Amino acid sequence: MDEPLCVIRNASPSSLSTTTYDVLILRDRLLVIRGPGATAMMRGSGGHEVEPAGEPHLQRRRFPVAHEALDIQAAIADERIRELLGRSEDELLARRDDNRRIGLAEIDAARLDRHRLTCKLRLRLHDGSKLRWSFLDGPLGAEHDRLAGVLGLLLGPRFKGQG
Repeated sequence: MDEPLCVIRNASPSSLSTTTYDVLILRDRLLVIRGPGATAMMRGSGGHEVEPAGEPHLQRRRFPVAHEALDIQAAIADERIRELLGRSEDELLARRDDNRRIGLAEIDAARLDRHRLTCKLRLRLHDGSKLRWSFLDGPLGAEHDRLAGVLGLLLGPRFKGQG
């Protein structure tokens, strides 16, 4: 698979959803791959097996300080993305029914909004369907700014970004 221009990790389709996706943005398409889910991320496993609950060192992993929890989630997500990049695109799409490929030509409009620590990416496709994902912004708005730059270059006037 090509190296993505940008990756949105742990994006959720709504604020109440425990389902998460990794959105890989490539030169001519987006790949939306289902992630481990918010419940697995809160356990600190990121979809990986963890030790039985009776182990004392698991208690330290379960309730780390907030910034440590974010660092752990980011490291797990980075590992997961590296694993995804090592697989073929067709294999990734076949893993789950809700994994999908969206060609940039299929996108009528895209909007990226930032509100405090979260961002929302909304897409409207040619067939009339609408997709949206919410995700955490990086330090000093780094994720938003990088994503806005990439989408602005790829989509041109079809993209609207807001800070």
